[in-house]
Amino acid sequence: MKIKRCYLLVWIFLTASTVYAQNPPAAISETTDPVVTVVESPEAELAKQQLAEIDNLIERIWTTKVSLSVSDVPLEEVMLQIAKQLGCELRIDDRSLEDLGLTREIPISIDVKNLAVGSVLELVLGQVDITYLVEPNRLVVLSVGESDDRKYFLTRFYPVDQWLGDGKCKLNLEKVRAIVLMIEAYTWEEMGGPGSCEIYGDGLLITQPATFHDRIRRLFSAMMKAKSLPNDSYQVASIPTHPLGEQADKLRRKIERQLISAKWRDVPLGEVAKLLEEQLDLKVIIDQRGLEDIRLDESTPVNGTWNEASVATLLNDMTRNLDLGWRIKGDYLEITSFEELEASLEVRVYPVRDLAPSVSLLEGADKLETYIGGTFCGVGVPNRPSVPRELELPTPKQRLIEMIEWQIVPDAWEELGGVGALLPCEASDTLVVSQVGWVNTTLESLLQDLRQTKRIAAEEAYRQQAAEVILMTYSIPATEDKPRFSSMDIGLLAQRLTRDIAPDAWGEGRSIQALSNRLIIRQRRDIQRAIYQHLVEIGYFKFDRTEAGLGGGGIDLAK
Repeated sequence: MKIKRCYLLVWIFLTASTVYAQNPPAAISETTDPVVTVVESPEAELAKQQLAEIDNLIERIWTTKVSLSVSDVPLEEVMLQIAKQLGCELRIDDRSLEDLGLTREIPISIDVKNLAVGSVLELVLGQVDITYLVEPNRLVVLSVGESDDRKYFLTRFYPVDQWLGDGKCKLNLEKVRAIVLMIEAYTWEEMGGPGSCEIYGDGLLITQPATFHDRIRRLFSAMMKAKSLPNDSYQVASIPTHPLGEQADKLRRKIERQLISAKWRDVPLGEVAKLLEEQLDLKVIIDQRGLEDIRLDESTPVNGTWNEASVATLLNDMTRNLDLGWRIKGDYLEITSFEELEASLEVRVYPVRDLAPSVSLLEGADKLETYIGGTFCGVGVPNRPSVPRELELPTPKQRLIEMIEWQIVPDAWEELGGVGALLPCEASDTLVVSQVGWVNTTLESLLQDLRQTKRIAAEEAYRQQAAEVILMTYSIPATEDKPRFSSMDIGLLAQRLTRDIAPDAWGEGRSIQALSNRLIIRQRRDIQRAIYQHLVEIGYFKFDRTEAGLGGGGIDLAK
C-alpha cells in the first residue's frame, strides 16, 4: 500500500519527536509499570537528519550575506546565484508558475549590497508575487497558491509546558495556542487557511511549512527569554521575533536619532530613496507593486522642508503626505502602501512583569490560582453557564491591555475593527503584540512613559477589586418543578465550601447561609469566583449532567 507523502511526513516527525526521560529515585525504583526502552527506527533517524538539514538551511538563509546587482536577468539565473551562495540545491516549480502566466525566464532586476539572503529572496520573488519553501538542503520556488498545499507542510510538536510552565500549576495551553494563532492569522484553519494548531498532551502539535515553524520557534524563544529575566535586572525592551529583529531595532534607533536637513520641490520619490541611502548607509526599497495599487510610482513628486529633523520625522511627514507608510524589514528600509503594511504585521514580545505581574506573583491577596486552575468556569465550553458580571475580575495584564487598546490608535486593534492583536502571556509575564511597526514603536514609548511616571496601578486595582466583599445568592435549581437538592444536601454543600475553599477566609462578616431554597454567600470577589467555579464543576447549576461529565449517579455533596 502506498502512503501519501504528507501523511508519511506527519508519522515520521511524530516518531522523531525527542523523548525526555530520567532515572527514577531509588525509593520508587520498584514499580509494576513496564519500562520501555525506545529504539528509533531507520525512518526516524532519517527524519531527524532531514529536519536538521531544513533548520540548518533556514538559519543560513538569515545569516548569509549576499550582494547582487542584475538587470533584466532571468529568474532562474538569479536564483541559481542565490542557491550557490547558500550551498544548496534549487527547484523551480514550473507548473505553478505557468498557472500565473510566468516562466523561469521572467526578467528580474535588483541592486543590493550585503543583505541577508532572506531579505534578497523577499525582494526578488516579491517582484512577481511568488514565494519559496525550504526542503532538506533545497530551495523550492513556487506560486503562493501552490505553497499552501499541505504536501509541503511539516507537523512538529512543541513542548510548551516544559518551556513556559512553572511545574506547579497546569499551563493554560488554550491561551498559548491563541497567541500562536496571532501569527499571520489568515494561514490557520480557523480563518480558512491550511495550517493547524492543536493541543496535544502538555504542548502544541502544529502543521505549517518549515519557514513558518521557524517563526513559531522564534516566538517561543522570545517568551522564554522574557520569562527568564531576573527581577533585580529586568530588561524591559521589547523582544522581536523576526530573524533580523535585533538588527532592525538598531536601524530604527539610528533613523530616530540621526538628523537631516532637506528642501525638496517636486523631487521624484525614487531620487529621494537614493538620497536617503547615501545619508543613512542603508538600502532603501520602494515597493513598486504596492505603490501601483494606489496609482503611485518612483516618479511621484516629493515636497517639503526639514531643518535638523530626525530621519524618522522626515519619513513620517513625507509618507503621510503621499498616503504611504514605511518600515524596517530586517536589514533594509521599505516605503510602501498602508495596505501592504497591514498585510505583514510585526510580532513582538513585551516584558511587563514590573507593570502588570502575574496574579501568582501578587503578595497579600487571596489568589484565584490557589483554588482553581485552567480557564475560569469553563468559559467557552458548551453547556456551561455564563459568568455573572459581579464576578468579573480583570488581571493586571488585562487592565493594561484595555488601557493600551483605548489609548494607542484604538481603531488599529481587532477589538475595534483594526488588524492588530494583543494578548497576555501570564506564564512569561509578557504581552504578545502583532501590529504594524509604527504602532509598536508608539506602544514602546507608552510603556516607557508608564515606567517613568508610575501612572499605572493595574496591580493595586486588581488587589482592591479582588478583596472587595460582595454578596452572591444562588437559588437551588429545580427539575420538573422539584428542587434538585434537599435542604440537607445544601447544608452539606455549605460545609464543604467553607472547608475546601479558603478555610481561613471565613468569619468577620464573610459567611455562607444555606436556606431551604438558596445559598447566600458573603465573601471576597476572588474567593466568590473560586466558589462559583466549584459549583459549576459539581453540576449545581441547571444544565445537563451527562454533557457536563457528571454522569447519572448524582452528586456526592458530602464528599
